[in-house]
Amino acid sequence: KLDSTVNGKITPGDRDCFAFSARDGQRVVIECFTHRIDSQLRAILTLFDKRGRQLAVSRGYHGIDPLIDFRVPADGDYVIRIHDLVYSGGDNHYYRLDIDTGPRVAFAVPSVIRGGESTTVRLFGWNLAAKRGPGGAGRPGPGSESGFDELRVVIPASRARAEWPLPLRLPAAATVIDGLAWHHPGTQAPVLIGVTNVPVILEADNNASAAVAQPIPVPCEVSGQLVRGDERDWFAFEARRGEVFHLEALGQRIGSPVDLELSVWDEPGRRELFQAVDQVESIGGKLLPTAHTDPAGRWVAPADGSYRLVIRTVIGRLQADPRRVYRLIVRREEPIFDLAVIPHRASTGAFNLSRGGREVFDVIAFRRRGHAGPIRITARDLPDGV
Repeated sequence: KLDSTVNGKITPGDRDCFAFSARDGQRVVIECFTHRIDSQLRAILTLFDKRGRQLAVSRGYHGIDPLIDFRVPADGDYVIRIHDLVYSGGDNHYYRLDIDTGPRVAFAVPSVIRGGESTTVRLFGWNLAAKRGPGGAGRPGPGSESGFDELRVVIPASRARAEWPLPLRLPAAATVIDGLAWHHPGTQAPVLIGVTNVPVILEADNNASAAVAQPIPVPCEVSGQLVRGDERDWFAFEARRGEVFHLEALGQRIGSPVDLELSVWDEPGRRELFQAVDQVESIGGKLLPTAHTDPAGRWVAPADGSYRLVIRTVIGRLQADPRRVYRLIVRREEPIFDLAVIPHRASTGAFNLSRGGREVFDVIAFRRRGHAGPIRITARDLPDGV
């Protein structure tokens, strides 16, 4: 039946097929979870009509996890087939297959809001309809050219604060990201929305060159999209000689299908002065792999004047994709740090402390925005007896 979840496993050479009936005009989202649930299956989804004609195929949508957005052309029966890319299989080739007509949220714009302020956010996804949720009413907007439905919601000031823990699957490199999980009524899962303490600027549509760069204040965060694969967004900011800036872009760590590049140019946009680098070192080792491709860096202004920031993705494709959202952070250097505590010998999920025993932990320090000083660690509110 529609609106079902199938849990299965692929054996070597296996192909699993499932039939469902749908009505003309329905929008069926067929999504397969493998990599996101730590499976080794490289799934391929193929959709057929009852005559066996291929209607759609997906080899990857959320990373390598496939998804098919199917607008039903006529009443009838349809078949979805799943198999491994190279027809391998085994006990570690399991999957979760959703065949769904309910509302689903893919991403939000802006992807970050300022803490303590009420903000209107546009949710993009499938089968979205106006519903009154906690803190505000939803208002449907026009579907985008890419086929996403759009829904505007108001996140009230009382919810605009960082939450922890977050009921979301996040990479280890996202440990330092403050955010909230916004769960629109009726949707299967929440969407991550960042929370910051500086003004949030929405990227303009007409900033495609240095000559029309969008002015931004310092400090701020910019929420933008690189819809076209070759798109470049330019921003202008003022600096004094010797002023130290922390520049950072978030893409991979917030689940966006981008590999961002961030650089500083002179005012005419002819000479590159600085390029931020990816964080390729994993400070948490194998237990907390923190490496990522989001660029960040420290830049010192060489003279008073106006400068240009440009951001782009180096893995853009020919087709437009509004899922390519990013966060651009422009701040003066203000040293901060975050800490993660994980068991030394076990997995990061949990630990066991036996009676009379002891446990060793690793404390991992994320030093940010130039932090280089000592960090004193103390334990508070431990359970009785520990």
